[in-house]
Amino acid sequence: MISEHDAGSLIPPEEFPALSGERLDALCRLAETIEVNGGDRGAPIRHMCALLGDRWTKLILLVLNAAAPLRYSELQRLIWRLGKDERPISQRMLTLRLRSLERDGLVDRNVQCVMPPHVEYSLLPLGQRLNAQSDRLINWIAEHREEFIAARRELPED
Repeated sequence: MISEHDAGSLIPPEEFPALSGERLDALCRLAETIEVNGGDRGAPIRHMCALLGDRWTKLILLVLNAAAPLRYSELQRLIWRLGKDERPISQRMLTLRLRSLERDGLVDRNVQCVMPPHVEYSLLPLGQRLNAQSDRLINWIAEHREEFIAARRELPED
């Protein structure tokens, strides 16, 4: 936990005179949260937010959550079908994303020693818990879809 003095050095009150009371306290708590959990580029909070914002990762997690265990080729075909993108995920990109998810403890890669090698992917408990949390966000987005569409109509892109 950072001290009130340290929080004040991150958000100096004299630099932001319009902020006081509850607003300044809330910003100091935010500064502390960032300092403890996401102060550097390699911090888990930054890494996981980037991971979930990636073009393919959430779709990989969703497919594995729904249908695992899956072989690599099955997973790739399902992502192609569900991705609704003009370009399907490449083998290289799928391999990179799966390795990253495996390294983060979210996905299990099970190699069976047969000829040819049989590899299946599934979610580990940490990946299942992440999916449950991100599903809440997806549901919230779906509930507010029309509001987002209306707001975008009111303020077109530059």
